[in-house]
Amino acid sequence: MAVKSKKHVIVTAADKNYFPLLHGLIASIRKNVVRSDVEIVVIDVGLAQQQLDELKELVTDIIKVGWDIKFSFTKDLPEYRKAFIVTPFLPKYLPGYDTIVWIDADAWVQTGEAVDDLIAAAESGKMVVIPELDVAYPSAVSRGKVRVFPSIPGLSGRVRRIGSWLRNGLAKRYNADVANRSLFMPVLNAGIFAAKASSECWEAWANAYRQAKIRKTSDLSDQFPLNYAVYSGMMSVYKLPATHNWICDLALPLWDPERQLFVTPNIPYRPIGIVHLLGESKNNTLAIKDINGLDAGVSLRFPPVI
Repeated sequence: MAVKSKKHVIVTAADKNYFPLLHGLIASIRKNVVRSDVEIVVIDVGLAQQQLDELKELVTDIIKVGWDIKFSFTKDLPEYRKAFIVTPFLPKYLPGYDTIVWIDADAWVQTGEAVDDLIAAAESGKMVVIPELDVAYPSAVSRGKVRVFPSIPGLSGRVRRIGSWLRNGLAKRYNADVANRSLFMPVLNAGIFAAKASSECWEAWANAYRQAKIRKTSDLSDQFPLNYAVYSGMMSVYKLPATHNWICDLALPLWDPERQLFVTPNIPYRPIGIVHLLGESKNNTLAIKDINGLDAGVSLRFPPVI
């Protein structure tokens, strides 16, 4: 009996405002991911008709999704907010694929090996994630703070409260126990991940989202439920290095003019597999240096060299 060949998908989501970044992501996949078993699917969360017409020639499919978790304010949410909710429910919308790889529309693939690694690691049955942790990043704890309070009657010395962006976000949506457990742990970024479509981790992530206290629009986040699911012990993850999801607003990459690649800003200048344009790096106005300290004259967006 013939063995059924495996099929994998790279999926992302975008609205009309993200279309230039989305276009760069798709172009980078088509150029750098040369394997024939990977397809591209775009989730339309507010693209214009002209943009959709252009995409039809570039991707396998363009799909719509529903509100998989509903809140009291769902009726007032713009369409693009679905991108903050749909990720734990992707197998529902992508039948027939063995492995699902999510890449945010503000990221792009520089080396096909990064996608190969995501697909290979997903064979573990775990969710494949990339912690926001690297020697070039400013700290291991995301925006960690220590606050010192005046003496309290009956207690000697001063009271110190340690917090972080992750800890505070988890405490707001869940409970202090898991939040404190995550205090000195790295943020698990939800912008790039992969898993087998049949993995149990999807349901664990979805359940974590359902348990979150979502009171207003600004509370919507798939990243806090992902971190809660992991740090509460609901699911296990397979971690890949930061080069598979390089967060440019944590550390700008350098340009290697000989290899024509973005690399990590520290010797031995490792090639970056996936470039993630968060924060100010989206604006495409930052001056990038090469490994010799000179102005590189390249763009952080794809293609870097025009």
